[in-house]
Amino acid sequence: MLRCLLLACVLLLSAAAHADPVEQWGTAEIALAGPQDGNPFVEVELSATFRQGQRSMQVAGFYDGEGKYKIRFMPDAVGTWEYETHSNRSALSGKKGKVQAVAPKTGNRGPVRVRNTWHFAYADGTPYWQVGTTAYSWTNQPAALQEQTLRTLAASPFNKMRMGVFPKRYEFNANEPPLYPFEGKAPRQWDFSRFNPAFFRNLEQRVAQLRALGIEADIILFHPYDKGHWGFDAMPAEANARYLRYIVARLAAYRNVWWSMANEFDFVKTKSMAEWDSYFQLVQESDPYQHLRSIHNGFVFYNHSKPWVTHVSVQSGTLAADYERAVLLRDVYNKPVVYDEVKYEGNFPQRWGKLSPQEMVLRFWQGAIAGTYVGHSETYLSPDEVVWWAKGGVLRGESPARLEFFRKILAESPAQGLEPIDKWQGFPFAGRRGQYYLGYFGGETPSSWPVVLHNKGLVDGARFRAEVIDTWNMTVTPVPGVFEMRKRDAYNFADKNGRSIALPGRPYMAVRLVRIGEGAACAGGAAWCRNAPWTVAPPAAQGSGLAPVQALHGEDAPRGVLPATGAPAGPVALVPALQTAAATSGAYFVEARFRPADGGAGQGYVIARYADDRNWLGFGLDVAPNGGRVAVNIVRMIDGQPKFLKQVRTEPVPGNSAYTIRLDVDGAALTAHLNGSRLIGVDEPNPLPPRIGVLAQGGTFEIDGLRAGDMAQPPTSIGLVHRHRQLTLQAGEPAQRYDVRAVARTGLRAVRFHAAAGDPAIAEARVEGDQLLLQPRAEGTTAVTLTSAEDPNIALTLAVRVSPAFAASTRQYALASAVQPAARERDVPIDTRLQLRFDSTPAIGANGSVRIVRSADGVTVDTIYPGMELDEIGAAQDGIKRVVRYRAISADGSTVTIRPHDGKLAYGTDYTVLVDGNIFGGAKLAGQPFDGIGKPAAWTFRTRERPPAAAASLRVAASGKADFRTVQGALNHAMQHVPRTQPVTIHLANGRHEGLLYLRGKDNVTLRGESRSGTVIAGENSDGVNPGSGTGQGAMAPGASGGRAVLLVEDADLLRLDTLTLANTTWRSKTIGAQAEALNFNSEGRLIATHADFLSEQDTIQVKGYAWFYRCLVSGNVDFIWGYNRAALFEESEIRSVGDSANPASGGYLVQARTVAEGDPGFVFLNSRLTHGPGPAGNDVPPGATYLARPGVVTAWDNVRYINTRLGPHISAKGWSGEPRNGKGWEEVGSSSLSGEPLDLAQRRGGRVLPAADAARYDSRAKVFSQYDNGKGWNPQP
Repeated sequence: MLRCLLLACVLLLSAAAHADPVEQWGTAEIALAGPQDGNPFVEVELSATFRQGQRSMQVAGFYDGEGKYKIRFMPDAVGTWEYETHSNRSALSGKKGKVQAVAPKTGNRGPVRVRNTWHFAYADGTPYWQVGTTAYSWTNQPAALQEQTLRTLAASPFNKMRMGVFPKRYEFNANEPPLYPFEGKAPRQWDFSRFNPAFFRNLEQRVAQLRALGIEADIILFHPYDKGHWGFDAMPAEANARYLRYIVARLAAYRNVWWSMANEFDFVKTKSMAEWDSYFQLVQESDPYQHLRSIHNGFVFYNHSKPWVTHVSVQSGTLAADYERAVLLRDVYNKPVVYDEVKYEGNFPQRWGKLSPQEMVLRFWQGAIAGTYVGHSETYLSPDEVVWWAKGGVLRGESPARLEFFRKILAESPAQGLEPIDKWQGFPFAGRRGQYYLGYFGGETPSSWPVVLHNKGLVDGARFRAEVIDTWNMTVTPVPGVFEMRKRDAYNFADKNGRSIALPGRPYMAVRLVRIGEGAACAGGAAWCRNAPWTVAPPAAQGSGLAPVQALHGEDAPRGVLPATGAPAGPVALVPALQTAAATSGAYFVEARFRPADGGAGQGYVIARYADDRNWLGFGLDVAPNGGRVAVNIVRMIDGQPKFLKQVRTEPVPGNSAYTIRLDVDGAALTAHLNGSRLIGVDEPNPLPPRIGVLAQGGTFEIDGLRAGDMAQPPTSIGLVHRHRQLTLQAGEPAQRYDVRAVARTGLRAVRFHAAAGDPAIAEARVEGDQLLLQPRAEGTTAVTLTSAEDPNIALTLAVRVSPAFAASTRQYALASAVQPAARERDVPIDTRLQLRFDSTPAIGANGSVRIVRSADGVTVDTIYPGMELDEIGAAQDGIKRVVRYRAISADGSTVTIRPHDGKLAYGTDYTVLVDGNIFGGAKLAGQPFDGIGKPAAWTFRTRERPPAAAASLRVAASGKADFRTVQGALNHAMQHVPRTQPVTIHLANGRHEGLLYLRGKDNVTLRGESRSGTVIAGENSDGVNPGSGTGQGAMAPGASGGRAVLLVEDADLLRLDTLTLANTTWRSKTIGAQAEALNFNSEGRLIATHADFLSEQDTIQVKGYAWFYRCLVSGNVDFIWGYNRAALFEESEIRSVGDSANPASGGYLVQARTVAEGDPGFVFLNSRLTHGPGPAGNDVPPGATYLARPGVVTAWDNVRYINTRLGPHISAKGWSGEPRNGKGWEEVGSSSLSGEPLDLAQRRGGRVLPAADAARYDSRAKVFSQYDNGKGWNPQP
């Protein structure tokens, strides 16, 4: 187990500073200058209050010497924390500032907490399997020895280190330490009122280094090994209390800290039991993060049932040697039990220091079978008297390798922890009754083990697979076959055929049995599941439409192909109602994995509600032949006729892999999820009762993992951090590493997973911790599937393409006019595009890459592949990025534009561009055949030396003098270098500014074009390319959720878009997902758009918060103005319906409101025009085919108002489509034709004509926005 030996950084900020981001559960440090006179350790009080929303935390500060004061804070939630300091010294009091907490990175799972009574877990929910060691005084040794100890730990299996604060005077540890904790003179002339900050700085540095290694630091606060030499064990009570407050203030903000009040507390004769209680309580009160707390015994046990003790820390030479004894303390204290000292592996003469390595490993296994935890150390004699147990250094024993194997076995155990199976009889098994059994035979040497299990949790027919584990030789051997259990007597179940498992007759063997098939534990929090796979085939005589459902009577259907029970139903089955009644009561979910058998086509469904053959509700897959198209359908069968409530097309997964589909059913509200991510929602009132079944139509489907349960159990997805499921690699590259995370609405977490490559000859997949490693081997494509070790329904299949090795060219070209930036050009903006001007139009191949290399050291800073690439856009202060796919290489005639990934280039740096000879095959450049650009061609450039000096005004142009070449480059600068509230105007030159954009965390930004039609921000993006409306992602969020808009805005106020065009160039007819916003203003702030055009077909504008569009054009066809808004005013604007490229007969809908509150204005159109015109395919909107609005969702309001609006002939005489929520919200007044004649509204349906008094509320922007900021109002100006 190799770990990175890096010091985890501590964020430093001065008081009142706007802090750089710190990870959740990271350490922020506020540095203050204060008084040095007197005794600051005693006389100065310092603390801070940190607030986030309604939460607040009081955090103590400390004096760090030389007039420096510090407050350390560990944010336990992402977001902004505001703080204010408090002190009895004016120089330190009243200081205010902010800490921005961002998502945790790899390895940061938060502090360890107690979980499930007897076990531990990190704060993010990941199980913590304690495998600890002890080196009591390693931080009191010379620096070189401390560093050696860290290197040893980095390669060890240990995830906790017990370590003392004070130096130790004991065998093999009689040396004086380099530093002492107090000011004074060794050995006993100390001023206990004055700490030595250098001593504690070294200690906290080592704690931080352990944190970087993923190792918990179990800090022993007192010990009895002073032997009267220094007197640290006999300090006065007030000195003890002051020391405890000081060390808690210094160390509590490190997430990996545990507090151990003492080692062998009963040997410290200067402290009474009452004093130990008071010290416990002092630490508890002083620690705002409530780290774990324990105390370690010699001969006398502390009363661990006291409320300030979180877990039991025990020294015993015998308890952990036998699982029947080890289990006893669990039942006494009902807390986790850690046998921290069970004697030591070594060759000391003392009885406590001469365990064999086999005996040490045995104690870990016996402790685990008892549902407890065990600690290690070793005491091997050494000529230099450096013994691990005392000083650290190196490990010499044989147990660590076996303990790494042991830790791996633990990690594969149930996440809830190992529980003793039968404590009364002495059954050497732990696990989860009825599901998972881990048995250990210790020093016994059986040649076989009859498969007999304790009866709790078992039923006849329960089936298990088994493995034999050799804990010393570190092997796991599967046992052939399946063991099916039958009740043998009142206490036991046995294999129905009386079989045994053969064992080698050696000591230290174990067996593991895991239940499979029906009755295996339901994953994903489901209340009911069927783990056996179903193959569902259509009927032999296929009729038209969907087949009705045929109930399967009696018990579960047999495994394999489900039988048809009557034509034309085919092989369809319903689960007996009694089995799922509890699971489908209330709001529930139904979930399953689907896979078209043998790559076929057809429709496969799960039934979620059912009345009879002709009336049911289902969801599932519709797969086109050859996997060319996949759609997720929600269908309701009504009197034998299918009603397709929703159909969402999606990209097929590679390799004919499975899809996990889930439907949440909450009354009429239905929400579909695909592979753990929300796909679509729809409202469908229906009286059908809950019932679960499966069916197929037109093809055969394999269905597995069918389950149901409380909808509160969230769907979970797994993915590569900031990566899409399509990956491109290049042969000859080293293995690529990808962080893997699971995410649900409850949060983000690391997850144990398996990885399998469809063709390892193309790309080899392996798992290292929470990372996926892909090693490209040969050209080709393969599927790589990641599956959660906890839940097979949580899975992801990657499409991995390996292109040929980089074809390096030695050719030289006359590059003077052939490339941009020009060869050897200086002062290049850091967001430059790359351009190649070929002699004629080139063909862009599927293989190869473009690389940007830092000239100074040859490091590749960016690799760009043809086809769809993935980018992480933005430079927000909180570290949130917009992660999207985009086309990085494109051709316009003979000019090829290459778009590097966002933020890859640095100021004042020389770069070399290398172009793979595989990309533009057959092309010519500067009169020569093109076979790539290598180093001899010398395409180099140097970026601008520093950022623009002017913060208030920036210029963007594709060529010529400009601060930036791209709009995103300028936005990044504004987010990164301009204070949040300071206005900044970005001037855009005429031209086409291609690319997807992201603005977050910056207010008062203006994007102003040179001319309305000449300045075009454009991008082709859609739900088929980047699904979903879009949101930013934290540092470790999986997938790519940047969404389908061209411009995504989050957490921003007073954004102004002026004199420009913003266009999403997607055609509805040319994409698998037609939703394609030009703008998604996903912020509760304010948006101003003046003299601007917004172009798309579907969902052109999505807004939240407050938005004002003045003299703008918004064009589209389907719901092209929508959002969960408060108030959006379209004043003196044109709303143009364009011909639908996918459905020419459709006129679409202008608005789908999802206004947050019933009393909010919603979408208001004032003195505007509703026009029509040709769409991208050239067709216009048919007359009378367009509706003013259609209903949104039942959780929001349909508030749409047209005030003095001129309507074209394309608007339906009915006006509105359907009915608004609660029959209100759709209103109009003063409607007329485009030429100004009043319209006859007699045929209107669903809306109402506003009386003049009511219409007055919306006749000015000041009135529409009067509710802003709790009634303070907003009256924007052009």
